[in-house]
Amino acid sequence: KENIFLSPFIEIDELVQKYSSANLFILPSKSEGLGRVVIEAQATACPVLVSSNTGAVDLIIDHETGYIFENNNLEDLKEKIKEIIDNQNHSVQVGLNGKSFVAQNHTIENFKFGYKKLFDLVS
Repeated sequence: KENIFLSPFIEIDELVQKYSSANLFILPSKSEGLGRVVIEAQATACPVLVSSNTGAVDLIIDHETGYIFENNNLEDLKEKIKEIIDNQNHSVQVGLNGKSFVAQNHTIENFKFGYKKLFDLVS
């Protein structure tokens, strides 16, 4: 229990500090859209582990920019956590790769372009 952090709302500066000091961010949702929290964690080079049933899998190349476990499969989740713990050097590199992926693909320019395309499509 002392190694798990569950949080209410916190300010952005503290949030960045929490992500930066974490060894792993886990999104165990059974169903979730993209999940901004995954992008936030990746932006700080925190390795991420997400359920296969979330939109966050679009942000992950398994074992390269993050990790994916099979939805509703506790054994797979446990195995992935153990693998990450046992291979800290690799997970640090995965975190750095995730940070690079976010920096290249989730810029304000890309965000604006995506919304412009959406508005053009519906108008």
